[in-house]
This record gives sequence, structure tokens and C-alpha cells, in this order.
Amino acid sequence: MPSPGQSTKRLRCRPRAIVAIMLVLVAGCTPSHTRSRATSSGASPAVGLARFPEPGTGRLPSGQTAALQAVLDQVVAEYNQLRRHGFPATHEAVPGITAAVVGNNGTWMGAAGRSGDSTPLTPHSMMAIGSITKTFTAAEVLHLAEVGKLNLDAQLSRYLPGRWTASRCTVRQALSMRSGLPADDAHADALLLTLRHRHHHITPEQSARTLVSDRPSRPGGAPAYSNAVFLLLGLLIEHVTQQPFAAAVRADLIRPAGLDRIAVQDAERPVPPLAYPPERNGGHNDGYLPSQAGASVAFSAGGIAADAPTIARWGYQLYGARVLSASTVQSMIGQPTQSDVFPGVGYGLGTMIFHNLQFTINDSVGHGGGVPGYVSLLVVVPERHLSIALLINDDGKDAFNIMGKLFLALR
Repeated sequence: MPSPGQSTKRLRCRPRAIVAIMLVLVAGCTPSHTRSRATSSGASPAVGLARFPEPGTGRLPSGQTAALQAVLDQVVAEYNQLRRHGFPATHEAVPGITAAVVGNNGTWMGAAGRSGDSTPLTPHSMMAIGSITKTFTAAEVLHLAEVGKLNLDAQLSRYLPGRWTASRCTVRQALSMRSGLPADDAHADALLLTLRHRHHHITPEQSARTLVSDRPSRPGGAPAYSNAVFLLLGLLIEHVTQQPFAAAVRADLIRPAGLDRIAVQDAERPVPPLAYPPERNGGHNDGYLPSQAGASVAFSAGGIAADAPTIARWGYQLYGARVLSASTVQSMIGQPTQSDVFPGVGYGLGTMIFHNLQFTINDSVGHGGGVPGYVSLLVVVPERHLSIALLINDDGKDAFNIMGKLFLALR
């Protein structure tokens, strides 16, 4: 499972039908104007390691909040206008969107549009966050390394013997998408699995079998975006902690970071208000996003649901070295190879590194995500002590372009 509308060859957002076939936990649609960028040393430039101060408690200036809300209103208004006239919606026209900003100078949250059940969205409407989940999985693995419970440079097979770890990759290589497992692009088997068992729990082992058909190759080369390896990392967490993945992440990360509206599915259920995609109807609603099968098949690679303010706060706490140590955060945002995982997007440890051609700013970090019916994007600019999250209740949407407009609104 890759990213909403991504393939490793071409990163334009795909039409909904193709996105659905991908059953993505994807990394978010990258804009077509991005270009690959390799660093001369194979590591990404330092983007700021100092611990962020306490997030601001006040609101951003009224001019900025009005401009931010206008971005959301505009993309929803375009969607409604196109639908009224019988035209298909563009990649930047969305039925509903929520966004939030957390910085040391203040915060903001906003919403526009409606859920698939016609309920108006609020900033606290929960949605599936897809591959932003990988930042939680990576942070938990790194936390376990910090407290001495695992060794990042030990082979993953030391903790999880089996054919999927036969490449002898290290835990660190797994976190950086250099495990040797092939990139999992479009897998119809995963889609069929969720459609046949929509309201059932699907185990990580069942999910991984739909994603990995080839034996691993030699680890440590160029990154290859793999959801399967993050399913294995979730199993690693369960093995080391002797707890379910959801319990470990909640105890070590979610509570310390002060995150309120978040559900580690399918061990936990999202709490209303929930945002459904346009195609959603009451007969499909089983209380999970997008469904129990969709959430459980995603597991530690993309199963979490949350609201935008929670994800913006998570980005601030995580990359602001307020959950992990500054040295650990440095390892997360370091790009270990000269090769990008997608054009214009490097990969550290469970972290995307967005090069400066994307948001007209210096290098930023975070992750994109998507599952059928949802697209999400978290971007943190360490130099500015700034975290922005946006969630969309539809797939095939260009979250990167919309995020760029939010950054312009903050100037």
C-alpha cells in the first residue's frame, strides 16, 4: 500500500477508481512540479534541533486566520460549483476539509464543507490519517531504543524471524524504507480482502501477505516505499513491549504528547464527530474509518484516525523534540541516502523530508497519508516552530497544493 494517489514512478494524484484499487496507506499526492533533490553527502541538511518552546495558547492574528479559512472555503466552493454544473471535481476541489496550525506564536483551526452524511464538518471531525500513522510507529520504535529495549542496528530478524525479515535488514533500515522489501504499489488483493471482510478484523500477517509477493532483496540501498515493512515494525513493537500496538503507542506517545482526539484503530474506535467520504452511506458505517477491515489492514502503517488539531499538535510535539530527545529527532529527519523515496521527497526514519521546492520554504518534515476516502498531510517547519495539518474526506486530492496555499496565508 503506497500513498494517496502515488506511485514510485509518477506522483500525480490518481482518479478515485485507481486510488481505490491501491487500498493505499499512501504518502499523499505530491505536486507535479516537484523535482528530485539529492544532497551531496547523502544526508538531509539540518533543519533545526532545538526543543520547541511551549505551543502558543492564543490565536494567530485575525488577518492570518481569515486568510487560512478562506483557503478552506475556496476549495470547497469550487467542489460545490463543479458538482452543481455536473462536472467532475478537480484534484484541488474537495467536499470537506479541516486544518490546524500549531506554533509558538499561536494556534488556529478551521473547517469547511460537509461529511458524506451531509453533516457540516467542524475542526474536530475525525478522519483516517493514513500514513501519518508511520510517524507514530517510528516514534515508538525510537522511544524503545532510547530506553534500551531494542537496538536500532540489530537485525529485524532478531526480534521477528520469518521470510519477510530474511533480507537481514536492521531496524534502522526498516524505518528508512531500505529494508529490501519491494515497494508495494497497487495490490488488488488488499482491496479484495477489505471488500470481502469489510466489518471484520484483518491481522497484520494477512495484510502483509497481500502486499509482499517477492522475496526481499539486499537491504540498505535506495529507499522503496513499503507499507509492509511498517506492519512488521508494528509487530516488533508488540513483541518488545508485550502489549498491543495501540496500548504501547497510547502509553508512550499519545498521553505524554497531550493528544485528545485520536483512535489507534481497530483496537480503539473513533469518537464523533466523524467525517465520511461523499460515497459513504449509513449501511457502510461500522464506527471505523474507513471501515474495520480498512483500519485493521492498515494497522501500524496507516490505521490511526484523528482530527486536524490533534495531528498538528503531534507534529509540534514530535519534531519539536518534546516527546523524543533532540538527538533522536535528528536521526528521524536525517536522509540516510542521496536517493529520494519520491521526486522531491526524501525519507528519514518514518519521516518524509519535503524539499524546499514544495512550499517555498526551507526543508520541512512530516508525512502524507491516505486510505480510500481520505487524504491527509502533516508538515512541520522546525526553523519556524510551526506545524500544520490538513485532512480531506475524499481521495485523489492534491493535499500538497492546498498546503502550499495555507503556507502563503501565514506569510
